[in-house]
Amino acid sequence: MGWGVLEDKRYPNIPGTVNLNEKVDASKLEDWEYEEPKKRGDIVLQPQPSDSPNDPLNWSMGTKITILMILSLTAGVTVSLGPMITTGFDEIASTFHVSADQISFSIVGLLQLTTGAGTFFTAAAAVVWGKRPVFIIATIALLGTSAWGFFAAVGLECPIKVYSSNSSQSFISLTIMRVVQGFAAAPFETLISATVSEIFFVHEKGKMLSIWNLFVMGGVKLG
Repeated sequence: MGWGVLEDKRYPNIPGTVNLNEKVDASKLEDWEYEEPKKRGDIVLQPQPSDSPNDPLNWSMGTKITILMILSLTAGVTVSLGPMITTGFDEIASTFHVSADQISFSIVGLLQLTTGAGTFFTAAAAVVWGKRPVFIIATIALLGTSAWGFFAAVGLECPIKVYSSNSSQSFISLTIMRVVQGFAAAPFETLISATVSEIFFVHEKGKMLSIWNLFVMGGVKLG
């Protein structure tokens, strides 16, 4: 016991882990529940894949990499939505006749706030309906809000009827767009690492997560 944490006597090993140095003796082999762990070469696969070809762990490496690259590229573009605006604060403020503080709060701050808040809902939705529909809906929403932002920024008639030709109303439209865009960006902040864990084995996760991180950090810098 340490710091009030009691050992769980039902589970001698930490759940979700595997003992790679476990020795198989005669008693193990006689136990009908024991199965020889599946390996790739000398590497014990963890988590253990099922025999179903529909198991994501059994997909080809090409399919897995394609999924990873699509999600990583989308995540890299998504994270650039916040920092890419900061260099144009003065121009945006003069265009909409508002202060730089208002721009910072409405265009960047609210985006970050709704992105963080949206992760709770998107994580729950991914558990109920699966990650694929969440990613697809979020991507379509990001595309739609980007078009919405274009109409609001250039002063054209926006399909979302929340502003007139008045610049202050146009800024309100742009602010609402960023709020919606923040929610749409939420899945790409949290669900990709979970997706990597579901389609790659433990010994592959480090390299795959580094590819995702490369796209994310590159998206911030390029944005």
